[in-house]
Amino acid sequence: MSGPLDVQWFELERALPEANTPDFAYSFGYEEPDLTRIEDPMQKSVWSLFDWRQERQLDDEERRRHQFHVSRPKGGPVIAWYLGRDYNGIHFPRGSVEVDDAVCGQLTRAAAQAFRSAAGEMLLYVTDEAVTFHAFSPYLRSVAVDTAVQDALDEWLLAGGAGGGNAA
Repeated sequence: MSGPLDVQWFELERALPEANTPDFAYSFGYEEPDLTRIEDPMQKSVWSLFDWRQERQLDDEERRRHQFHVSRPKGGPVIAWYLGRDYNGIHFPRGSVEVDDAVCGQLTRAAAQAFRSAAGEMLLYVTDEAVTFHAFSPYLRSVAVDTAVQDALDEWLLAGGAGGGNAA
C-alpha cells in the first residue's frame, strides 16, 4: 500500500506520532482551499509522490476541482530505502546532506508498519532542524540505479527476505 499523499502522512503519523510531515489544505468541489496556515503553498496532485519542485502531474480538472495544496519542501531531498524492517541507507539524488541515522531508522520501522511493506523508499527533505517525510513508494525506483542497492536487493531476495511482502 502506498496511497495518496494525505493518507500516507496520516498513516505514518499513526505509526510514528512525532514524525514531521508537510502541512496541507484540501478543498472539495470548486471551493478554494484556505491557505492561510500553509507556508509557501504549492498545488499538487494528491497522487504525485515524487514531483515536489514543480508539479507536472496536475491535469486541468484537478487544478480547478478538489484542490490539494502543500507547503513547498525546505532543505535537501534525500531518498532513504529499506529491505525488511531495517534501514539500509540513503540515496542522494543531488548533492549530499547530513542525515541522522536514528531518525531514518525510526522512519523506516514506521513506514514498514504503516504501509505494510517489506521494502520501500521514502522521500525525505532534510534541514538542520528537521527531517520531513514527504512520500513512500514500495517500488525502489529511485534507488534502483545504485549498484549497492541492486546487490543488497538480490541478496535479500535470494535469502527469502520478501517473506510474502508483509512486514507488519
